[in-house]
Amino acid sequence: EAEVLEKQQMLTKSEQQISIIQKQFVDLEVKFQNYKEGVRNQKVCETPNATASNALFEINKLQPQLQARDYVIRHLQAEKDILNLLTVGPTDSSLDTNALETKNTQKIAAQREEIATLKAEAVGKKMNGPTGTPKPKVLTLMMYTKSSKYIAPPRRADWVPSTPLPKKKQVTPQEPQR
Repeated sequence: EAEVLEKQQMLTKSEQQISIIQKQFVDLEVKFQNYKEGVRNQKVCETPNATASNALFEINKLQPQLQARDYVIRHLQAEKDILNLLTVGPTDSSLDTNALETKNTQKIAAQREEIATLKAEAVGKKMNGPTGTPKPKVLTLMMYTKSSKYIAPPRRADWVPSTPLPKKKQVTPQEPQR
């Protein structure tokens, strides 16, 4: 949003400059036209004097300024058209996106290296006790290993509490060795 706002501000400044330069251009053209007409009138009257030569001198002096202003106006109008045609920010945002992607890739690589070193350290250490609840092993479809842990049935509030039964040792079927 900041980039878009900045581009819009640049566009408004350019438009203001264009309007100011166009006003000056029109003023100079009017002045130039007046001097031209003054020179023609003097030639028609055929009364050459110092003011005619001064007018010619000033006309010759103003003509490059007019041409320079005309060039600046064309240049600024082209710039304005280009800014209007461009979708604001894709080049800037794509550069930002690429920078973020490289930064994230570097962070991911650093984290992977850290994980690898931590795993290497963990392999060297022995763990005491179970690390978590083991998942049941599936022997075949719908056949799980039996655990020796007693699981009480779910209870309702209106049921009479039952007395826990003594734990039985359960047998786990094993696959034959090949």
